[in-house]
Amino acid sequence: MDVSQAQELRFAGLVTWTILDANAPPVSGGMYTFLAHLDPDAQIWPDRITPEGLLSWKKLSWVCDRSNPAVVDNIPHFLPLMLTQFTPQEYCCSYQDGVLRAFDARALPDLSQIIGFPLTIGRKL
Repeated sequence: MDVSQAQELRFAGLVTWTILDANAPPVSGGMYTFLAHLDPDAQIWPDRITPEGLLSWKKLSWVCDRSNPAVVDNIPHFLPLMLTQFTPQEYCCSYQDGVLRAFDARALPDLSQIIGFPLTIGRKL
């Protein structure tokens, strides 16, 4: 996908995770997330195999189905919120022994206070 084709692109927040396993030291990670709004007629590619797995366009109902074993189990928790929140959030996922045990969404600090100038979110390209 060419994001320059997006009608709108915005920073949606961070998805973070902590993994606790009885047989290993704790592990933490995260990823930055962005939402792109495409024209309904935008060309999308066919399914692709990537090092992370299959990359495929699916309906939102399929992706957010908590009983769908083909979707990472935290996505149905954060994605519906991410699509309705217009300020960036941190979506925190806590795993214990391979099971998602807790999920929380919290506001990120006002980045304009940290960087010294306003951060435009949802800017039209």
